[in-house]
Parts: sequence; C-alpha cells; structure tokens
Amino acid sequence: MFYRSIALAIAAMTALGASSTQAQEYVNIVLANHVVARIRSAGQFSSLYEREARINQRITNALANELAAIFPARIPPRRR
Repeated sequence: MFYRSIALAIAAMTALGASSTQAQEYVNIVLANHVVARIRSAGQFSSLYEREARINQRITNALANELAAIFPARIPPRRR
C-alpha cells in the first residue's frame, strides 16, 4: 500500500510538471523533475492537452505495473 502511494505521488508530480505550457504552443513532459519530451503538435489527438494527458496516463500505467520489479521484496506479484 505504501509503495502504491509512492507510485501515485510520482504520477501526480508527472502530471503537474507536464502541464506547464509556454506561449510558443508546446508542452513539456516531465518525469522525476527532468524534461524527457517536448510536444509541439497534437498529432492524432484533438488538442495538445489531450495528447499530454494520454502520455501522462501511459507513464502512470507503466509505473503502476512495474511496482513489483521496483520493490521486489515488499510487493507480491499481481494475479492476472
């Protein structure tokens, strides 16, 4: 439970950090206080913000699914 809270906190920081936009119409994707990507176009999405949200969702899912690998001694593997 504690490690799930850590993963959710990381996801929240990612979402908050990535939502900073500039007047030049781009969005920074931030992970662990570092810019890992800069998005300048919406691509297949209706807006730049929708694309940002989808990327943040995928990062969050990836972190949540890897908790057992990150903390192997504490979290039992998920049953599927």
